[in-house]
Amino acid sequence: MKIILPVELADNIEPLLPSDITFVRVDSEGNFDGNPSEAEVYLNGFKLKNTTLHKVLAAAPTIRWQHTPSSGVNHILTPRFLSHDIILTNGSGVHAIPIAEFVLNFMLYHAKNVRKLEDLQANHHWLKWLELQ
Repeated sequence: MKIILPVELADNIEPLLPSDITFVRVDSEGNFDGNPSEAEVYLNGFKLKNTTLHKVLAAAPTIRWQHTPSSGVNHILTPRFLSHDIILTNGSGVHAIPIAEFVLNFMLYHAKNVRKLEDLQANHHWLKWLELQ
């Protein structure tokens, strides 16, 4: 099987691919570093342009599955894309836990006055907990 990888993600993905998978890279302008004509899978990058998508569709008519790391897909659902029989998947929900953790971290940072604690620590000044309130 052959897949098309965006240049900005390829270095992280390629080492994880099984040995029977071949790939070709595509840059943000739709330029390939090899022949994409027999590719069945297209993983697009985070900032996919319609012009790039349309170049990929024209160069790789055998694509049957496209995955986008973004949660939104409106930018992909062009008339040209919809005229192909391609399964489209996305990254919706993949960042839900990290975002929730970040929000909780920020809430605790402010609720527990961590900035003031960091300043006090840097100045080697120790206060009793009641003095922080």
